[in-house]
Amino acid sequence: MNKLKGFLLFFPAINIFADSLFVFEPLRMPITYLRGVLLVLVLFTFIIVYGKKIWRLNEAFVLIFFYLSVLLFFSSDIEISIQKYIKYLSGIIMFPVFYLITSNLKDLIKVKRSFLIVLFLFVINFVFADLFNLGKGIYSDGQDNFNSGNLEGSSLYIGSLLLITAPLFYSFLKSYRSRIFYIILNISVVIILILSMRRTAIFIVLIAYFFITFFYRTKSSLYKYGIVILTLTAITVSFNFDKIQKRIELRSDRFEEGSLEKEGRYQETILIFSNIFSFEDNSYSFFGRELFNSAGNYGYPDPKRLIHADYNIIISGSGLIGLYLYFLFNYKILLSFIRIRSIKGKSSLYYLFWVTSIVLLITSIAASFSSGLFAITYRSTLYGLLGTFFAVLNKKIIPLKKIT
Repeated sequence: MNKLKGFLLFFPAINIFADSLFVFEPLRMPITYLRGVLLVLVLFTFIIVYGKKIWRLNEAFVLIFFYLSVLLFFSSDIEISIQKYIKYLSGIIMFPVFYLITSNLKDLIKVKRSFLIVLFLFVINFVFADLFNLGKGIYSDGQDNFNSGNLEGSSLYIGSLLLITAPLFYSFLKSYRSRIFYIILNISVVIILILSMRRTAIFIVLIAYFFITFFYRTKSSLYKYGIVILTLTAITVSFNFDKIQKRIELRSDRFEEGSLEKEGRYQETILIFSNIFSFEDNSYSFFGRELFNSAGNYGYPDPKRLIHADYNIIISGSGLIGLYLYFLFNYKILLSFIRIRSIKGKSSLYYLFWVTSIVLLITSIAASFSSGLFAITYRSTLYGLLGTFFAVLNKKIIPLKKIT
């Protein structure tokens, strides 16, 4: 079990490393199958061995597991449904998994190192992708490409998570050199998100820092960190202004009046929710149809188009019951954090863990209006962080000495 625990604590870093290698076609299929096998083993091992503990921690996960398992048998393409079923569950199970395996200060140190590796690999991926034209160009016009390797779309939310948790992990770093290196990496992530022009990835960071600033009581250190990041980012942006301006112009049509109504996500939302809440087909309204197998199965004019927005995917594939269970799962996590908000006599670091956890939940709810339900690395990172932070607070694993 100790070897499995050590492996899982570094699972986020392993995940993003695998994602980065996907850009090389010969490696794509072997890594896909290997990671798939690992995810299945983790999922079923923890359900079978730690089912009772998971139930006590968040019974909604167990209910989701069994409910979706039944719906699988009603899919016309069970292979597609199973693949996405595993992706969906392997993300949210990381909350109980990381809670159960984080039990002492050494575990927390390993998690911290794991996410520092994630930060480094995230930046390196984009540096090499842009230098050597690896992967696809994000929102490319054929002339001004910004290559992302294999990290595109919802995978960019990983960068958002890293920025949101930056003040917390920064407080762990004691040496001047490590703090400078960490700041440089975070500035690089800011530039990457700006150049990617992924609106949701940028938007959730802005929401997060609004709430962190509002809730966090020791604002002086937060302001100092923020001023340093903003100043250095502004300097870096000024050196890349021409490229950034071209990227903004490339996406300018998305900010024009009436652009929202033209977007597929907007149209699919109107269509799906109209059908669900019409209750003309009670089976579809309550239990959904074709679990995670949406192409050609939800009435969109383009029969090949997949559903994109997370809530639309859930309600169309598993109905109102599936959506209720998903919200119940996240509500239970939020309630768990609210119940331990006893901060009298607690350190500023304890409070920063709590604030960051609440903010991660808020921003994940906002991001789900766009996409990311099957983005394994993003979802496992998100719920892995939440599970770790809840363990830190609930089990009182607060660092009392220098973390290295």
